Amino acid sequence: MVGMNIVQLLVGLIIGVSAGFACYFVRNSPMWVKFLLCVFMGFAVPVLSEVSGFHESKFVGIIFFGWACFYNWGHDKPEKPLAILWMGFQPFLFSSVGAAIQFKDIDPSMLGSAIVIILIGVTFRWVGTFVAGMEPKYNNRERIFMAFGWIPKATVQAALASVTIMEVSKHNLEEPYLTYSKQMLTTAVFSIIITAPLGAIMINSLGTKLLTYDGPPEGHPDHPDVKKDDTERGHNN
Repeated sequence: MVGMNIVQLLVGLIIGVSAGFACYFVRNSPMWVKFLLCVFMGFAVPVLSEVSGFHESKFVGIIFFGWACFYNWGHDKPEKPLAILWMGFQPFLFSSVGAAIQFKDIDPSMLGSAIVIILIGVTFRWVGTFVAGMEPKYNNRERIFMAFGWIPKATVQAALASVTIMEVSKHNLEEPYLTYSKQMLTTAVFSIIITAPLGAIMINSLGTKLLTYDGPPEGHPDHPDVKKDDTERGHNN
């Protein structure tokens, strides 16, 4: 089982990187072409993974597809239209995954242990994010904000919270698997309840205190140098 999971992850990695680097050939295409390509891959990869039985491939495939696209496109990517699309899909995502969570299966006796696990995970996540931002282009104030900005956890937890219980019921498994699945559900639900509002509060309160706006990064379409070059080319034409 472990070996098969590794194979699925490698397949997802290869597909995602290959498809992403193939996007090099559309780097000069209109933005709507890149947008439709990203949307197509966002739907096609999960569907093909489920149909083929390579369930773990979709996660790695999508992540590395996005990374490879950015590697080839730079800041000339369909960031704004994808953000608008995501805003439209968010209510459907959270309402559907929220409906899948059965609160009657939550184990109240697990609450204390769940909170300890969440706090330990958030602490290591905070430190890991701060360390990952140890690049010259960031200062300590920005690293601190990024670390707090990564505290909220909701999407993955909501989507996977009830999966273990459904798998236990599907395969008619007995104890201790039922207890384990309820413990995982309890931890996932309370991770959402605790980290989502806490992270939102920290982001809104610390953003204005720790960050300053320096304008778009170099190479971004809205950067003054890029606009200046575009204007000069327009005058020359």
